[in-house]
Order: sequence, then C-alpha cells, then structure tokens
Amino acid sequence: MKKTLIVIAILLVAVQAHAANKIGYGTATVDGDLSDWAGAAWNPFDTVYDSSPQDIVGGGWSARWTPDKIYVAVKVEDTAHVFTDTYTDWADRDAVEIYLHTTGSGGDYPNYQEPCQEWAVGMKTAADGSVWRGIGYKNNYTGTDCVAAGSIVGNWLYYEAEITPFNYFGDLRGTTSIVSPLSLGNIIGLDVTAVGNNGLADPSSYGVFGYTGMKCSQLGQSQLYGWSGAVNAWAQHELVPEPTSILALASGLGALGLLRRRRG
Repeated sequence: MKKTLIVIAILLVAVQAHAANKIGYGTATVDGDLSDWAGAAWNPFDTVYDSSPQDIVGGGWSARWTPDKIYVAVKVEDTAHVFTDTYTDWADRDAVEIYLHTTGSGGDYPNYQEPCQEWAVGMKTAADGSVWRGIGYKNNYTGTDCVAAGSIVGNWLYYEAEITPFNYFGDLRGTTSIVSPLSLGNIIGLDVTAVGNNGLADPSSYGVFGYTGMKCSQLGQSQLYGWSGAVNAWAQHELVPEPTSILALASGLGALGLLRRRRG
C-alpha cells in the first residue's frame, strides 16, 4: 500500500508539472456561469502588468480548445467596480483583455488585428452580467468571432468567451477572414490581462486615474501592446487532450494496487 501511495504522489507531481502552459481539449457553455469550469487549472493574476496595484486583489484565467474555437474563463476579484456600456478608453473602466495568436500572417497590429487578435470584454453599467466586447480600433465590433458573457457575485467579476482563431483576420478591413484550424500538439499564443479602475483620483504611472493591469507571473507574459512582430512575447501553450482528473488517476491507481494485492 505504501508503494502504491508513493507512486500516486510521484505521478500527481508529474501531472501538475506537465500541466504548465498547456491547454486541454474541451468546450464550455458561454453564459457567465463558471460552474462548468469546476476542477480547471487557473493561471492566477498575481503580478502587476502595468501601473500599480489598485482594486484587483485576486483571480485568474483558464482555457480550453476545440478544432475551431478557444474557450476562456476569467474570474477577477475587484473591490471597486467601474463599468461602462461600451469600450470607451483602454484604462478608465473594469475589463479583461484576451490576446490570441495561432499561426498568424502579416498585417498591421493593433489597428486591424490580422496576425493576432486582442479582444476586450467588460461589464455594462446595468451590473447584471451583460457585457460589451471590442477589438482593434472598432472597439464595439458586432461580429460573432468572439461571443462573451459575464456574471457578478459580490466583488467577483466572472467572464466567459468563445473565440474563433484566425490565420488572417480581415473583418476590420472588410476583407475575407481565414480561420486557423487547431489540432493536438499545436503551440498557440494566449494571454489574459485583468484591467481595473477604482474610480478614485490617484493617478497610475500612466497618468490614468485609478488604473491597474494584472497578469500571471508563471506564464512569461511581457508587454503586449504597440507592436506587430513580437507575438512570441505572449505566453505560449501546447494544445493537449482533455486533462485526466487527478482524483480519477488516484482512484485508478488505487484500484490497480488493490487488484495486485488480491492476485498476490
């Protein structure tokens, strides 16, 4: 029995180590309810992305993939809510920014988003979980390439998004977009930043009152704005099969140990 437990412990450590910078296969119902993300591995918002810590005190993000979609769930513990009904400025409200790069090809980033897409999603002033979404200079883009939803529980803001990956995103130029099919083993760029504004008159290092941005230190993310060729500065992830539950693995190994004892 002791040997079985040692083997389980070693394998669990290996599974956890293997899980870093990997996205498992799967879908989600995009409704702002994160109950279908139970058991997901979360990349925590534990490091300042820019400005200085203001009202974002916790949270994280997780993702899944299918051949034609990337699913992202985000949770943000935000102690001072500032909502708007549209994108408005980049730092004067609460939102999340989702950066996706698959194969990519040429173009002018960030205005037209051809090689990689930066989606922004934020809560509306109704505070009922309804969200706005934007991309590039057409910040209130109405296409269905990013479907998003949200919910609010106390200080916690919850977001879900279903995003189409593109080899070439032509919608903002009025040209044809080319979808980038995903498959097992692909390496993609995916990052999420939580943006907060506490509504108070304390300027950040950027001169925007009450602004802060938070990221996950474990993913190697660097600054994301103002360039077109540095998509590898985004966190890189391998697309892997649906992750095996650690509990299921332990249960299976435990059953195997019992079986071996019975045979002995």
